[in-house]
Amino acid sequence: MISKYAIALLLLLFINSFSQDSLWLNGKLTTIKNNVAVPIKNTVVIINETKDRDKTDNNGFFRIKLRNDLVAGDKISVSVEKEKWAIQYPLNGELYIPKEFEKQLVKIQILPSGSKLFLSNDHLEKLIEDFLQKTTQLKLVNQPNNKEDLPEKLQDWATKFGFTIDDVKLKLDEWIRKTESRKEDGYKLGLATFAKKEYAKAGKIFNLNAKEAELNLFKSSNEIENLVQQNEKFIEIIIDNYQNEAQSFYEIERFDLAIIAY
Repeated sequence: MISKYAIALLLLLFINSFSQDSLWLNGKLTTIKNNVAVPIKNTVVIINETKDRDKTDNNGFFRIKLRNDLVAGDKISVSVEKEKWAIQYPLNGELYIPKEFEKQLVKIQILPSGSKLFLSNDHLEKLIEDFLQKTTQLKLVNQPNNKEDLPEKLQDWATKFGFTIDDVKLKLDEWIRKTESRKEDGYKLGLATFAKKEYAKAGKIFNLNAKEAELNLFKSSNEIENLVQQNEKFIEIIIDNYQNEAQSFYEIERFDLAIIAY
């Protein structure tokens, strides 16, 4: 006969196994009204890659079961089923599964289509960046017939967020001028130059950015290596001193203190 202890143990193992397989993405869906975050209730949030979904409760919270092959650090994208609304943040609904996804809330903020907040600098930068990456991907897989066209991309983006193409072009030109005047971020300057179709100049800017990043990476690697060597030296000093302490107490037959030091 199986003992009560054995049954309890098997039950515990079953519960633990079930809980490990049931991993969830916890989040909250909000919008902005008068600069205050307001929860959005009864709205479906979807993980696009798996089509798994959940409807938000009265406080905007949702909980979506993760597919077994998704782990912390994986990049996913989400969308919402709410007509004439779009995701403001995270940009394009793209996010990384948090390390402590059972405890950490994913925050999704949506706005009505046509909100001027969609024409912010970070959204325009993401627009050009995505166009560049998509174009590069198509060339890498040798699909010349599927060539991306920037004006078409702008039109699609404008339609998605509820603007006219002229609205987007106007704000894009404004962003380009501001980026060129600041010259604070070389990467953003490269994006702005590419958006102006000055491709040769943009290529040179991206090349300089890459070279600078390579140099910084080399310096950082050396610093890490030096830090590792320094730590190893500290460890050696610690060990030597504790050993010498133990030997010192051993000489006067204070074996209790010698054992502690060892």
